[in-house]
Amino acid sequence: MWRVELGSAARRDLKKLPHPVYIKIEEYFGSLSLDPYKGEPLHGVLKGFWKVSFNVQSVSYRIVYQILKTEKVVLIIMVGSRERFYERLSRRTK
Repeated sequence: MWRVELGSAARRDLKKLPHPVYIKIEEYFGSLSLDPYKGEPLHGVLKGFWKVSFNVQSVSYRIVYQILKTEKVVLIIMVGSRERFYERLSRRTK
């Protein structure tokens, strides 16, 4: 079993989300703790990160994380809606 940890910026992201989205994200955290390779690997400048995509009330959301194999940790980097997500993510991961 893997441990799911939130980065400080990801904690702030979660506080901004509506409650139904937060509940759905918690479900994904549980499934990532069982199998972090369930998501899709990102490419290009974001290589090394993974994502999970889902929809709530016709809005698309993303969870981006890193898999730290030696520690068996899934580190959540960013959570949010799809709109301008990757632009914000690339600034956050520099």
